Formats: sequence, structure tokens, C-alpha cells
Amino acid sequence: MENPRHREILRIAQLIAGILLILIGGILGPLPGPLGLPVAVLGLVLVLRSSRWAKRKYAWAKNRWPRLFSVPDRLLRRKNRLRAL
Repeated sequence: MENPRHREILRIAQLIAGILLILIGGILGPLPGPLGLPVAVLGLVLVLRSSRWAKRKYAWAKNRWPRLFSVPDRLLRRKNRLRAL
């Protein structure tokens, strides 16, 4: 059984890794090639998995600007097993 303290350490490590990946994606963004965007999106996924505050802010922004978040939501949505048939 997993120790709750280990789970908290893993959550904090994911949060820090996500923030670092977002920063690295921002640095790589102006360079030629599409490398910055996937790195930043991966960082955003890690931050959203590990922070309730970030989830609430993402949901607020999604409700405020639905057209802006329609494409990322479609990309992040899991495929329904029944729809795939």
C-alpha cells in the first residue's frame, strides 16, 4: 500500500516538473520548429493533474472563453469505448 506522504511528494514533484516544462516550452517557443508547444502542453497536463487551484482556474477560463478551449478539450478528451465501435 502506498504511503500518503509518498503520494504528496509525487504530487509536488509533478507540479514542479510541470511548471519547469511550461517555462522551457516558453523559451523554446520562439525558436524555429514546433518544439515549444508540445513541451508546454505536457507541462500543463502535469500541472492540471497535480493542482486543484490550476484545475479550478482552467475550468473558469474554459467557461469564460469556450471557443478558445474547444480544440485543447477535444485533444485531451479520452475516447469513449462505445463511440469507437
